Amino acid sequence: AAENIDSVFVSSKSDTREASITFDESTGKLTTYFGLNAPITAEEASDFKSRLDKAIQNCSIVILSGSSPCAETDGIFPYAISLANEHDKISILDTYGAHLNACIEQGPTVIHNNVKEIESSLGIELKTEDDKIGFMDSLYKKGIRMSFITDGHSPAYASKFDFHYKVISPRVEEKDSCGSGDSFTAGIAYGLEEALVFEDFLKTASALGTANAASYITSAVSLDAVKEYYNKIEVLPIGKKMKIIDDRPTIY
Repeated sequence: AAENIDSVFVSSKSDTREASITFDESTGKLTTYFGLNAPITAEEASDFKSRLDKAIQNCSIVILSGSSPCAETDGIFPYAISLANEHDKISILDTYGAHLNACIEQGPTVIHNNVKEIESSLGIELKTEDDKIGFMDSLYKKGIRMSFITDGHSPAYASKFDFHYKVISPRVEEKDSCGSGDSFTAGIAYGLEEALVFEDFLKTASALGTANAASYITSAVSLDAVKEYYNKIEVLPIGKKMKIIDDRPTIY
């Protein structure tokens, strides 16, 4: 509301799940514990879907972030991706769980996950660099143009089409990592909306995730905070390199 973001809510009979936050004074770290997912009826899920078509037609980027609480809602994200493709909209997927494979099969424009989410949701292992590159290649074959795989303090991996990158972020004193994935995804959306060069918005997304982990406040990182980490992030091409063409107009 403070940022004038219009919201449309779909009512449910069940309350949304609760979350508890604990603070460990000995380590100075916050930890978030989520309660059980609330049951959602098929009618409520259908109501949600019915509101998506108009909303997606009137936006530039569709961001599908979070999890599905139950089987009745597992079809919402795949349906939204199909609508985005139908209306030629960019879709960014950041989810996990039983519906992840169905979402991937619909071919979102962009996907972001951490390693644990992929392994637990799809029943695969991403232990090595080759594992991650192979997985990104499989996503590209399904029409996913960009993919991002994060793994806490470990290097992240990214792809644009069939070009691959390794991303090394500075280590920080972690206070609360909750929301770092969301912050990273926000950087992807910002980079696409502002038409930044791929390496620039990859650095922006990584800096947002890093800055969030160094803060007690969840997903409230400003672009000013990004400056502290932006130039400390390394983006290393893996394999073939993309040729950058300067297409700025020349004045004679």
